[in-house]
Amino acid sequence: MHEVWGKETVFIRSGGSIPIVVTSTVTWRAQRDDGFGLPDDNIHAPNEKFHLKNFELGIESVIRFLEEAGR
Repeated sequence: MHEVWGKETVFIRSGGSIPIVVTSTVTWRAQRDDGFGLPDDNIHAPNEKFHLKNFELGIESVIRFLEEAGR
């Protein structure tokens, strides 16, 4: 994440709008759920938005993660 975004990763240990992520991590196995939205995106609200730049950086982040995980 740091290489793509140029900032330190923040680990909030929350599923955001997917609360099962917290439960599954505790009871089943490790899980990775990356969020690329901003607090003011108002996700799931009538006036939600998502910056295209975050979408592009999110794609690049997943690509870089899979490259590193495959080594």
